[in-house]
Parts: sequence; C-alpha cells; structure tokens
Amino acid sequence: MSHPEYPSTKSITDTLDYFGVENIAAVIPKEHLQQLPHSFLAFITEKDNHALVSKKKEKITLHFEDGTKQQLSVNSFKEKWPGTIVVIEGAKGVNERTVQFLDTTVLLTLSVFLITLFFSFTVASFLLSVLSLAGVYLSYLIVKEEMGIHSATIAKVCGAVNKSGNCASVINAVSSKLFGISLSDLSVVFFAAFILINSLIGLSYATLLIVSVVSVPVILFSLYQQAFVLKQWCALCLGVISILLTQGIVIIMNIGPLDFSFSYGLRMILVFTLVYALWKSVKPIVISNLKLRKTEEAFLRFKRNHNLFLTALHSRPLVGSELIQEQEQIHFGADDPILTINAVTNPLCGFCTDPFKIYNKLLRSHPKSIRLNLIFSVVPNHLENKATQIAGNILTIYKTQGREKAWEAISEWFTNRDIESWQRNYLSPDALDKSALKIIESHVAWCSVNEINYTPATVIDGCFYPIEYQISDLPLLIDELILERQLKKEDMPISYA
Repeated sequence: MSHPEYPSTKSITDTLDYFGVENIAAVIPKEHLQQLPHSFLAFITEKDNHALVSKKKEKITLHFEDGTKQQLSVNSFKEKWPGTIVVIEGAKGVNERTVQFLDTTVLLTLSVFLITLFFSFTVASFLLSVLSLAGVYLSYLIVKEEMGIHSATIAKVCGAVNKSGNCASVINAVSSKLFGISLSDLSVVFFAAFILINSLIGLSYATLLIVSVVSVPVILFSLYQQAFVLKQWCALCLGVISILLTQGIVIIMNIGPLDFSFSYGLRMILVFTLVYALWKSVKPIVISNLKLRKTEEAFLRFKRNHNLFLTALHSRPLVGSELIQEQEQIHFGADDPILTINAVTNPLCGFCTDPFKIYNKLLRSHPKSIRLNLIFSVVPNHLENKATQIAGNILTIYKTQGREKAWEAISEWFTNRDIESWQRNYLSPDALDKSALKIIESHVAWCSVNEINYTPATVIDGCFYPIEYQISDLPLLIDELILERQLKKEDMPISYA
C-alpha cells in the first residue's frame, strides 16, 4: 500500500519481488483461461482493481480486497477480465501470520484459564472471562473503525448486516454517544474491568446482576439508534450487545441468594474507575499509533515516488569518478551493466553490515543488470591496521582466486565479523599482493577527491545516494532506476504510466 503506484499490478509484483516471492505478471489470451492455475490474481475492469480468482468447474469466484466476492460464469468473467494476471508461487507450509495469530489466541485463552483457575475456578467464571476477552477484542476493532482504520475482514463482517459494508458511520454518529461518552469507550472499560474483577476480587453474582441490569438501557439505546435514528446496523456493535446479553444470562443462571456486599460493590466501583482513568490515558496513544500507520503509508508512497528519487539522486554528482581505473576496481555482478553502484566501505565499520545485505540482495535479484564496485576506505600502507589487512586480503583473493571466492570472503566477513576466525580461513599464506596495496591507495585517493570521509557511502552511476533515503529503500526503487537507464541508453522516451 506504500507503493507510489498502488493499487496497480506493478505495486503487487514489486512487493512480491522485494520479499523474494516468485511471481509472473502477464497478459493472457482469454481462450487460455482453462490452462491457468486454480488460483491467481487478475485485474477486473469493472472495479478497476485486482481480485483473487478461484476456478471451480464452470464457476469463477472473485475475492476482492474490500472483503466482497462475486461468483460468475466463465463467459461473464471473460467480459470483466482484460487478460492481465499475476501468478504467484504457492506457499509451502502454514502461513507464519496464521501461526502467530493462533499462538496469540491460545496464549490469551490460556492466561484467562489460569487466572480463573487460580482464583477459584468455575465454569461460569471461566465463561465470563472468555466472553469479556472477546468483548475487549471487539471493542478494539470498534476503536479502529472509529479512527477510520478499516480492514477487509471487518468490511466483510459489517457488509453482512449493512449494505454500505461500513460500521464507522454508526460508530462515529454523534447521536450514538451516551452523555457525551462513546459506546466504544464504555465497552472497552466494561469488559476490561470485568476481567480484572474476576481475577482480583472474584465474582459476586448478585452484585454483578446489578451491573448487567444497568447495561440494559445502554443496549436498548444502541439498538434504538441503529434501528430508528441511523437506520443502519453495525455488526461490531451487535457483537458487543450479544456478549453483554450472554454474560447476563450466565450471571442469572448462576445467581444464588441475593446477598449484596457493600464492600464488594465499593471495590468493583473502584476497579471500574481505575480502568476508565487508565483507558482515558491510553486511548490517545492507541489513536495516535493507528493514525500513524496511515500516515506512514502515505509518507512511504510519497518517498518512493521515482521522479522525486531521481531528482534527489541527481542533485549531488561526483567530482572525480574517473580516478579509479578499470584494473584497480573490485567489482561484482554484471560485466556489461545497466547500472553501476559504487559502495564505499570499511571492514571494521559496524554500519556497513546492513548496506552490504542490500547490495547482496540486489546482485541476486538483478545479476545481469547491476555491477557493484567495492571501494575500500582504510588507512593505506598500514599493515598493522586490521581494516587494511582485511581489505588487502580480499583484494589479494580477488586477484589470485577470482570474484566468486572474493565475494565468499566478503560475505563471510560481514556475516560474522570475527577477525581471528576470518583470517584463519581467508588470510593469504603469502605476503599481501603489492598490487593490492596500490589499489587501496587509489581507492583512498578517489574518496579524498570526492570528499568521502565516512562509511558507508553509496554512489549510483556517478551520483551520491540521497541522504533523504535509507539504503533499505533502494530495492523498492531499483527496478524503475534500471528501466530509466536502459531506456536512456536506447534513446527511447521514458514513461511511468
């Protein structure tokens, strides 16, 4: 969603490429539909967006990003589909996010179980705690909707009871507030306090019955607003109401003698007050984080605009890029590159590790398009200096054993950064090649002319990588940069449509 061309096909393929997921985007003749995989992404002209297509016999099911779906015949699908598809390599094993979600759910449920077990476990107390936990979760979703943070899953749920597929219009309605307090605040405080009451002071069903009775007017108020004032239903609100009613039924079924405890009621009021005060303090932070997510998407979309990046890139060209001769270069990747990256590094520079990972990733993803020139900024002719030793050893390996072995040595260094272990494996048995020391001198001279007195530094085709960008942004910008250079070499007009 932070891609500058979202929701285009390119935004999808670029993101898949960034995460190393194999994919193919193509335009397929419609008569070849039956030869396509069971599932694929397709561009649908009717919605000007993509859908996940599932084929089953003569029926086509479209799943859209907003949570809606359509079932079409093959002929109807072909009318809405121009032939554009994205085929993605199938995942192997269970989705990691699903595992994390299940782990979190199990952990929360187990925590509630252990708490209620520790404080005189009963089936009723456990059930009330689980219902309260579900209520807290629904309340969190309501807060997200209140802030305009929508999700496809929630839209699908809301769409089941609301034609607009949006619960926010009900949640944010001024008339939905009770005495100036939003129902989202009331539900968060109620369910969170209920969990604490169960855990800290136990359950007095007679006293809790009063709380359930007090919640009835709130339930009726919410139902009246949705049915007659707003004339829209909110699935999340109905979920909260269902939990409240279920809790009331559990309390009534387990109530014994009506022995009301004044001290218990006082402690219960104290818990509700403390939770309300805490929520009023925490809510601005929650709201701020939710808003920042949207702001971050907009910022990254702006930052990754290719034209802005090119403007920043060309604003600071090198002074003397011709100083390093071909025979003094240590380069990897393409022999006839479209794009050349000069990477200034020092083996003992701790900040150089992350840029190296990015360079490595780019060489693997664009082996025929990118050349990487490593430039060592170390102290020349000081063999007692560890950085100079490592740089000299790498250059000697490069000259005597070839690029592949040299890259292996560099990769090993930036992976483990253990000098003694590295030198045991890669220290040349002979003295350092004298030509290696001369190459280091030329590298240092190049850095001096271009006023590069820091590492890491990245130079792309004679221009400094903009300081406004992080090196981690480069993989997301590299495809357009390569395309621009390629078209420029071929003297073709550049279009980013």
